[in-house]
Amino acid sequence: MFRESFSETLKARKISASAIAAKSGISRNHISMYRTGKRDMTSEKLASLIEAMEAISPGAKLEFCQRLAGQNFFAEMNSDQLSSMLFAIATTLQNRRVSDEIMKESITAS
Repeated sequence: MFRESFSETLKARKISASAIAAKSGISRNHISMYRTGKRDMTSEKLASLIEAMEAISPGAKLEFCQRLAGQNFFAEMNSDQLSSMLFAIATTLQNRRVSDEIMKESITAS
């Protein structure tokens, strides 16, 4: 599900392991182990990889989500996996909200 969608998006976008490792700060070895199923990825690291993928190839995040949406991944998730995914989404949204508020405050102060 996540692993397959992530790998398929990297391949379709021609994003190398070296490029995403450099951008995300996650080692190529860890990325490789995640992609092959030898290691699980925390929601925070997955979010970092997705953000790095987007920075390298704008639109990659949307493509990743579309690939996920095309799969019945919720049915395959256990409650811990679903909780981790929701936590990662909530954290990302919270970070964006705070960033937007800071931006508005700096514009208002100008």
